[in-house]
Amino acid sequence: MSLLKRPEVLGGVTLGVLSALPVVGAFNCCCAWILLGGAVAAQQQQEQQPLPISNSEGADVGFRAGVLGALIWVVLSWPIGLLLRPVIQRYVERALESRDLPPEVQNLLASMGTGSETPWAMVFVGNLLLLMVCALVAALGGLFGAMYFRKPEPPPPPPIPINYWAPPPLPPLDPPPAAPER
Repeated sequence: MSLLKRPEVLGGVTLGVLSALPVVGAFNCCCAWILLGGAVAAQQQQEQQPLPISNSEGADVGFRAGVLGALIWVVLSWPIGLLLRPVIQRYVERALESRDLPPEVQNLLASMGTGSETPWAMVFVGNLLLLMVCALVAALGGLFGAMYFRKPEPPPPPPIPINYWAPPPLPPLDPPPAAPER
């Protein structure tokens, strides 16, 4: 039995890719992409099963999709951040040259720097927190997905017909009397 199946992978990829993209990731307000990743995983799980999935199955598949999605998010964010670092640095320099900003904001922007001096322990703790939040919120998305995409229960089998007009069963026949011996 493999650790990850198609529902977890599709939900995790949805969560991770949409959250890591710079412009699209900005729309991750209220953890929308994380919830969507869990719901996609639950929907895919339901599509693979003939019977309705339970709420706990939806939350479980959403949790696993959240863990995978957080890992994808972190892996994709690093190269994207490295590519965008010069662009962000130019915007910070232009903002610092502007006279319109209050001195508090200028000091904040100057203290931020490029982010290259961020301690590794802080990066590790941030990614661990991201993993926990993604797993829990995607489990909630899986729960919502299981409730929304649930297939209807199969109908019960038809009742066995009872014929009230049939005559009662006959009693068992007695064996014929034995012939007298001669």
